[in-house]
Amino acid sequence: MMKIKALLLLTIIVSAAFCLSSKPGAQIRLRTDALNSAARSLIDELNAMGNNIQVPDQSTKWHMLHLEISSIVVKNLNIDRNQVSILTGNDNSIELQCNSLGVGVSFHYKIKLGKHGPHKSGNCDASIDGSSAKIKLGISEQNSHPLLNLIDKSANINDLNYHCRGGWVSKLLNLFKHALKGFLKKEIKSFAEKEIGTLIPKMANKILAISIEHELHGKLDGTYINYGLSSSSKLNNQMLNIPLIMQFWYKGHKNDNPATVYPSSQPFPTAVPPQMFCVDIDSNLAARSAIYAFNVSDKSTFTIGDSTFKRLSKDKQQFFDCSCVGNHCLIKDIPDFTKQCTKDKKFGIYGKIKVGGDIYVNNSGIILFADATFDFKLGNGIGQETGPSLLTVKADLDVLLEKTVHIQNWNLIGKFDVLFTSLSANSTFGPIAPHIINDIWNFVMKDIVELLANDALASGIPLPPLDFITFNNVHLQFDSPIIQACSDVVFDFKKLLS
Repeated sequence: MMKIKALLLLTIIVSAAFCLSSKPGAQIRLRTDALNSAARSLIDELNAMGNNIQVPDQSTKWHMLHLEISSIVVKNLNIDRNQVSILTGNDNSIELQCNSLGVGVSFHYKIKLGKHGPHKSGNCDASIDGSSAKIKLGISEQNSHPLLNLIDKSANINDLNYHCRGGWVSKLLNLFKHALKGFLKKEIKSFAEKEIGTLIPKMANKILAISIEHELHGKLDGTYINYGLSSSSKLNNQMLNIPLIMQFWYKGHKNDNPATVYPSSQPFPTAVPPQMFCVDIDSNLAARSAIYAFNVSDKSTFTIGDSTFKRLSKDKQQFFDCSCVGNHCLIKDIPDFTKQCTKDKKFGIYGKIKVGGDIYVNNSGIILFADATFDFKLGNGIGQETGPSLLTVKADLDVLLEKTVHIQNWNLIGKFDVLFTSLSANSTFGPIAPHIINDIWNFVMKDIVELLANDALASGIPLPPLDFITFNNVHLQFDSPIIQACSDVVFDFKKLLS
């Protein structure tokens, strides 16, 4: 079972992405209940921000009485996350109606008779209930990033109650009841709308700052993947659809636009997803772009020597040595090599592989087809031999990328297996019998090829680090040509904003 913290997520760039195919390599479908989860997390952050906010001092008068209000603090904003409803608009907008809003206010008062007359001071607490707020967001894209725009914000302040300590002073404050309530309501409304107006742009900037072009590391350095939005997201009353570029390229080749890289003829699913979140990957476009990137890179040629042989099981490590003894040795499988293979020598291998454009997807994973050539040369066995090739092996490979991929440190990690091989071989002494080269392949060469292939994936495919989204109950389906991963989601914008 694939274990994912945060799949492929809402990601992206494309200042040059359209030099790749303009067709999406993947799409994300988010049900409205996923949007509800995001809305509740947004409300949690508003509540967390709305505490101990200082408000400027105020003053007013009634006849000879002067009222001064200072040390005004708005605190304990409380929007009930379970009383939030969502409306989606045809203009790609989401409206959050917050039906239960409460907040507290504390302040210091001073009542004076005339400008220099006697005065009385004390503290008051106020609270509001039965109020509401509305937030309207637009969903668009900017430089292929998903962008949240604050279209509208409002707070409707209803019931306000206040209590002042000071006995008979409360009766005096009642003289200012209308002015005081009006002021407090105005300040609370301004406070709530300001908090909303601060939080949404902050979130938008955080999302825009998420890197969505990533270089692969390790053996595949120089290869890049682009998760950019291929076009604007589409929203209806059932789900949000986000199209992603989801393509690879090798440095210096982003503008190639090769004819071998094209999307599947089968469209992406359009139905409401079976779970809160689904990502649908066009294996044809995504894999073909990865294959092209590999074939034009310097990764398609390689050398094999002692550093690789030492990682084999102990009975295979000496297979390519001229001093090899035992039942399994290259010089015993092909005895003619003993004529040139002195005791201080060993074979190194020069390899070249070309991955074909065709792929096949089934319930086991993704099957790739490749042609490989291996030249065996005598030398010191460190993979830097310069002499002539004594043995050339050609292999047609069927390679399976298993579906048991997983996420580790925000990298997608996978495993290759060689399924089928058609072999031919020639040496300086003539053709090698099929059963001999098959024995050599099955004993040691298959292990080497799988070792090298998995070395390439060892560092994984980097994903945008979206740790503010948690994915639960992940289900993975391989159904040619669409690969689908669906799950339930929980948003935590506190992690995004921290």
